[in-house]
Amino acid sequence: MLGAKVEFECLSVEVSETGGALLFTGCPAKIADQIGRAALTAVGVPDASADDAKGTYQEIVGQALSAVAQGLSRERKKDIACVNGHDCQRPSIFGFVVSIKLIFSMEECGPIWLAVSREFESLFAPPPQAPPAPAARNDAPPPP
Repeated sequence: MLGAKVEFECLSVEVSETGGALLFTGCPAKIADQIGRAALTAVGVPDASADDAKGTYQEIVGQALSAVAQGLSRERKKDIACVNGHDCQRPSIFGFVVSIKLIFSMEECGPIWLAVSREFESLFAPPPQAPPAPAARNDAPPPP
């Protein structure tokens, strides 16, 4: 149905020690439910409630984003963690966005959107290089 409002499941997480860098993930609520139910079915819980499926989806996302923080910790050689995770509204402006489709038991599932704030993007920019020092000037007259 054209123009129908789609319920959206979003999670935004701030990355510690990064000056307000944010990670965002979101997908239509029915996709979050499908992912949560697939994970629960895989561990022997075939008749999960909608709340259990949503909680499982959020746990999966939280673990994935924590893995990103661990990678940043190794890269930056300091402890970085995902903090202040919370449900959020679908953001309108982010620095980088990618759409992902998953496959569960040969069935395509998605899209899931991953996005990062411009502050997060800047974590991967090469450090600014200092300009080269000016050549030494020797104003003294040459020796006789």
